Amino acid sequence: MRRVVRWALVPAGALVWLGLLAGPAAADAARPGDVRSQVTAVTPSSAGIHAEVLGGDSFLHLRVDPGTQVVVIGYQDEPYLRVAADGTVQVNDRSPARWLNEKRLADVPVPPSADPTRPPAWRTIGHGGSVSWHDHRTHWMATTKPEPPVREWSVPLRVDDRAVTIEGNYAYVTPPPIWLWWAVAAAIAMLTTVVAWSRVALAGAVVGPTGVLAVVVGWALWRVPGGNSAGATALGLGAIAVAGAVAGWWGRRGTYAGAFVAASGAALIAYALPRITVFEHAVLITQLPAALDRLSVAAAVGAGGAALALGFRAVANPAPRPGDEVAPGQLGGYQPSGTRASASGGPQEPRS
Repeated sequence: MRRVVRWALVPAGALVWLGLLAGPAAADAARPGDVRSQVTAVTPSSAGIHAEVLGGDSFLHLRVDPGTQVVVIGYQDEPYLRVAADGTVQVNDRSPARWLNEKRLADVPVPPSADPTRPPAWRTIGHGGSVSWHDHRTHWMATTKPEPPVREWSVPLRVDDRAVTIEGNYAYVTPPPIWLWWAVAAAIAMLTTVVAWSRVALAGAVVGPTGVLAVVVGWALWRVPGGNSAGATALGLGAIAVAGAVAGWWGRRGTYAGAFVAASGAALIAYALPRITVFEHAVLITQLPAALDRLSVAAAVGAGGAALALGFRAVANPAPRPGDEVAPGQLGGYQPSGTRASASGGPQEPRS
């Protein structure tokens, strides 16, 4: 029995630890907040360029159609980024913006070589005509509520040598009530417990769909700039939760159903822990509906916690199977010599 418990504990603990390590992978990764930024116009209207804000208010994303050349102007009117007509993306290493945009709050040193008065030093950083970056003109730079709560911003461009401006604003959004999503998590935990209390494999009825939801959110995280690590982790943990739920049901008559369910629960907890802040912030980083994103975390907390507990309970106290022999002392009654006990509690005929 100890070997079985250890077999369940090791992968479950590893999955939770993986989730803790898989928080935002980079210092400038998008995080939930309470300020939303958006593009409102491109003036004058220019065919061939498409701009949007991604990650809540974290990244300005620019997509340029083939045949159009765009230069993004930095904070000191210097060339900062260039998207060539063939889709090649370059950065000017002599632009102070190249260094300041490394982190969301621009708390990085600018080297002496970043001299905006000198000719650009272009370096290729990508292809395909798309680029995303922290532009400190497009988001609130403090941790307090913006005053006034709505502010306008603009980013200048040169599009085929014409002056063009991306215009937008960012605004404070009131956070949701935290207790609501913790209540949802508690309700889902209770539902999972009621469903699977007498048969642990039934936890998969809640754990499986929750894992699918985690996969959906993982795919959305993958598409956010800087979110590849968090997205890949969410995709993997969601898939593990689904696989564990299926394996638990498939092996429901065996002794390892509880271990599979516990592993599924651990995967969901590992998915939820790094993303628990979605309960307390209004603006989330994916482009999914905020309620769906929060529901994925609440369901993972509730179903994952219940599945983990129920799985360990089943591993530590396996139910007797039909035909299992029971020791004479467990029957609590007289047992004639020469007979053997059965799981039903009655004596059986002597063996020949």
